[in-house]
Amino acid sequence: MDEKFRAGGSALFIVIYFFLAIMILPVGIGMLLSYPNWISLFGGLLILAASLFIYAAIKQIKYNKSKEKFNQQLYKNIVDNKQEDITILNKEIAQSTNDAVENFIIAKWQIDKPTWNLFYKNEKKVRLGDIAIETSLIIILGTLMIKFFRSETYLIGFIISSIIGGIYAFLKFYLNMKSIAINKNAQAVDIIVTLSSVIINGKINVFRDDNCWMKSVKLKKDIQPLVIEIIYGWNTRRGNTTNELRFPVNNEDTANTIIQALTDKQT
Repeated sequence: MDEKFRAGGSALFIVIYFFLAIMILPVGIGMLLSYPNWISLFGGLLILAASLFIYAAIKQIKYNKSKEKFNQQLYKNIVDNKQEDITILNKEIAQSTNDAVENFIIAKWQIDKPTWNLFYKNEKKVRLGDIAIETSLIIILGTLMIKFFRSETYLIGFIISSIIGGIYAFLKFYLNMKSIAINKNAQAVDIIVTLSSVIINGKINVFRDDNCWMKSVKLKKDIQPLVIEIIYGWNTRRGNTTNELRFPVNNEDTANTIIQALTDKQT
């Protein structure tokens, strides 16, 4: 996902963190006021949980600001790179001609508008399927949380969770598709691949840095146009999570060059 819109996605989670804190904080305070009743212990735990949600939201806000500044400099470094266009990555040349090896350009090419529109259509189908699964989980878990913490009926919990899930689905789908949308007047899309990022029409997508790592890269030959898929992961408070970065490639030779370079870097 384009870093600009990934920040927007992070903002969505910030809102969710604050929402969860607001949901459970009043319940926790009410339980705590029942002291010395034993239920006050659960009240203290709920207040602690709400505090952790608020802490996570504030920490994410600070991280987003620092990340935005870093990505702006990263994009400038790549765009200002004066190296000649290449088709085969030479590690020794990369290390001797570019101090920021991660920014070394593996390949760059253009995709015409009709081909890009076909890729966009296929990507839309894939994203809709993934988001449908995630939204279903939000609705199920949200319904149970509201039933348990707020003592509401399952119907009320389902309605509230469905609204939240619907907002999540809309925003995630919008952010994902907006990040790869192109101007109506554009006749072609410029794609640049480095060892740590992919720039699509001026939008930088980072898949490897100090916070995330590439897990796999492969060429998908079963669809047209040919598509490279990079799966990358990062740590969260609940463990590792992953995302996919897909983009069309002009030919199989270019794809193999990219895959080889990224695989070599990974090992």
